[in-house]
Amino acid sequence: DKNGNHIDNRPISWMSDCGNISDSGTWTPVQVGTCMVTAHWNELHSSINVTAVPGTPAVLVIPSGLTVRSGESISVNPVLQDSWGNEIPLSEAGTLFWSIGSGSVTSANQFLADEPGTWTLNVTSSSGATGSTSITVQPAAISGLELIGPSGSVKADQEVEFLVLRTDVFGHITNETVPLSNWVVEDGSLKMSGNSTIWTPNQVGIWNISVSLDGYSDSVMV
Repeated sequence: DKNGNHIDNRPISWMSDCGNISDSGTWTPVQVGTCMVTAHWNELHSSINVTAVPGTPAVLVIPSGLTVRSGESISVNPVLQDSWGNEIPLSEAGTLFWSIGSGSVTSANQFLADEPGTWTLNVTSSSGATGSTSITVQPAAISGLELIGPSGSVKADQEVEFLVLRTDVFGHITNETVPLSNWVVEDGSLKMSGNSTIWTPNQVGIWNISVSLDGYSDSVMV
């Protein structure tokens, strides 16, 4: 009151220019920053500024859609966030521990690619924050091509699967999908099926099937 006596049990109205505030005056932030909270009773009011800071480290967000060639490197710098998605300086994550099925990550957060394939990169930290992403490692420059066909004879009108094995300069062998325009067949027809090429012969005989890619070629007789 006007004499400074404390008065209890009066209904107070609350307002906040950001975040959420309950009828009992409990304020809940929804983002990092400073908000003004105001209490009203009749014609009286009072305001204070309340600042919300990020919470404890919870998530390490690594870039997605990463692609790199075997033998090369790519940055995998993570972004540290709290459980609400607010960004925190990466230094607060503490020590980072990386794991991946192939390749390695340097102390400067550079991924060094090795074996071709799609790999899951996981990271944990001494603060408890974790994260993961996938990285596609493509083969390095080609150094050889091998066409794999049937081990014996086949019947006319029988579908025959061919595989094309590509070797890169590091000796990594991958199953390559080669466009139909890169094939030459003396008989029958070709179609694609996943990572394989399917040949269907028409006539009885011994036929040559060949494939080429980036200056390399191979062939088989069926």
